[in-house]
Amino acid sequence: MKNFSADLLALLASGVPIDYRDLITIGPTLNGQTMYITTGSLPVQFGANTFQPTQFGVWKRGKIESKIGLESSACDLKVIADNGAFSAQFPGTSALLIDGIKFGLLGNANVTIERLYNSAYLSGYAFPATTGPTGGSLLEVKFAGQVADISQLGLTKATVTVQDYLYLLNIPVPRRLIQPSCSHTLYDVACTMAKSTFTVSGSVGSVTTSAEFVTAAALNAVTAKGTFAQGVLTWKTGANAGISYTVRAWTPGSSSATVQLDVAPIFPIADGDTFSVAQGCNKTVTSCVDFQGATAAMVHYGGEPDTPVPETAVGGA
Repeated sequence: MKNFSADLLALLASGVPIDYRDLITIGPTLNGQTMYITTGSLPVQFGANTFQPTQFGVWKRGKIESKIGLESSACDLKVIADNGAFSAQFPGTSALLIDGIKFGLLGNANVTIERLYNSAYLSGYAFPATTGPTGGSLLEVKFAGQVADISQLGLTKATVTVQDYLYLLNIPVPRRLIQPSCSHTLYDVACTMAKSTFTVSGSVGSVTTSAEFVTAAALNAVTAKGTFAQGVLTWKTGANAGISYTVRAWTPGSSSATVQLDVAPIFPIADGDTFSVAQGCNKTVTSCVDFQGATAAMVHYGGEPDTPVPETAVGGA
């Protein structure tokens, strides 16, 4: 059951003509940006945010179906952003919006769809600023979820499917399996390691391939046997600023290091681009001991290293 503020109930019961706008919030995206979008023709100021009608393309939402039980609901968002009247860039980048969606920059961004009401007599051509999001809010939350899929993608149009948070209940269980390798995600609560402790900064000295570069100075791991392979590199400046990639290989040297990413960045790497990179982990006991020390690793390691391999486990006489 939805809850409406007293002000909204009074407005809906007043009998005066009602005007409304849908407000769509998408973010944070993969590069840490948030888009505030309105389906109206003019910007809407709500709270501390300004919802734009065309800055991020022209968006429309599809039908929202309510389902009983634990079945996940979905809603389609359609956007048009061509190179003409509705030309728009993906926030935080120099890429067109559709290209940013194509490159996967939406990630699993949170999406909130709200409807903002007001009296048509008061709004006229400019929808007025409204108090919120609590207290005397004239706001109704229509849908909340995460980006799940890009069902249609063309040169100027895209359809983004959003699923509500019940879809998270479809994650297979049990989450932890009996296996030799660690089941924790590096730097999560179960791992207990702080990512900032094992993160260093560097800059690009020269570019060798679209996914590989040589650093301008030595790039050394924090721990004695540490490696940046399987670690996460986040660009701080340059065309890819804010976007993260997994490190496929790291070759240290006395005055520089070679870093190979798992995929080529969306935009070309340039000399002088700066980044931060966190150590990686191969989920073995040896790596855990290198991070935590022998005693702590015995407590926090998330695997069972003495588990026999499948061939031994099912083997018979």
